[in-house]
Amino acid sequence: MKLHRNYSVEEVARSVDVHKNTVRRWIKDALPTIGGRGQALILGSELRRLLEAKRMHAKRPCPPGFMFCLKCREPRPPAAGMIDYRPLTSASGNLEGLCPVCSRLMYRRIKQTNVSAFEAELERALSLARRRLIERPSPSLNSDSKSGPGTHADSSS
Repeated sequence: MKLHRNYSVEEVARSVDVHKNTVRRWIKDALPTIGGRGQALILGSELRRLLEAKRMHAKRPCPPGFMFCLKCREPRPPAAGMIDYRPLTSASGNLEGLCPVCSRLMYRRIKQTNVSAFEAELERALSLARRRLIERPSPSLNSDSKSGPGTHADSSS
């Protein structure tokens, strides 16, 4: 949205990807317009101010010790204080826990250096997640063959 341009209800609806009636409700709720009832024009700066206010109102910051549940759309502490840490890089990873209300997985990105602070906030021990096979220093080979990897014991050629 350009600050010094006027927009019609239809233009605003198209550019913000909402229905025209939604824009009309915004006007009814207090979005200032220019012009008469039939041809209401909306100043770009006023529209931007309204959209920023809506965005700030929709934000739900997570306090320390909480994770955001996408299903409940609320920050919640993990169920029974149980969380797993899964490293993604050498400097950061994800905390995973279950939502106490809907039992879905919740995630929170955290720096490696802040893991101990999060642990202290919950007053419970973090259980490090098991490494994946590919992340282990020497992957184990699951083979039923006694002759070693790469050979087939059951072939008779």
